[in-house]
Amino acid sequence: GTREGFRELIQNGGNFGYDYLDEIPLEEGRAYRLDGYLFPDTYMFYSDSSEAAAIDKLLSNFSRKFTAEMMADAARAGYSVDSIVTLASMIQREAYYLSDMAGISSVFRNRLSSGMKYLQSDATGLYGESYDTYENAGLPPGAIASPGYAALEAAVYPANTKYYYFVTGKDKKAVFSKTYAEHKRAIANIRSQA
Repeated sequence: GTREGFRELIQNGGNFGYDYLDEIPLEEGRAYRLDGYLFPDTYMFYSDSSEAAAIDKLLSNFSRKFTAEMMADAARAGYSVDSIVTLASMIQREAYYLSDMAGISSVFRNRLSSGMKYLQSDATGLYGESYDTYENAGLPPGAIASPGYAALEAAVYPANTKYYYFVTGKDKKAVFSKTYAEHKRAIANIRSQA
């Protein structure tokens, strides 16, 4: 395939037979319609595969990993598939360790449910201005990465915490805090270890 052919299908292609793709909002500022849905994995392709066949293979894998049960559980919690994929992409980019993903998810979910205006994810600003969650309220207009299974699972099933903040230490482990004062102390503690 060609770069242009892939771009056209990713941005304007059909639903490839997956109903959840019809529900992707066409928000202003969204980079690509299928961002986050092209499941990261190792794939085998025939050398003469079309762009559509390649994309369908990635989407099919996403559908196997992100099960109907997960979709239903996300909906019960008030999240669309697209918002979960977007949230999972942020978790994927923020967490260094898989063990931190559910905690990071809880921070973002707690912020969203409490009405905090900004999610303040450092990773989103790197993706583009309209995605910057320091400047724009709520979730960004789409995913900032293709989340793996652990990030998708964490987005649907966050840890049950009262955390609203986290910072990553020098060991790349997340340090969680309930209050901004605790968060500032955690940052000072990490900086003092330099």
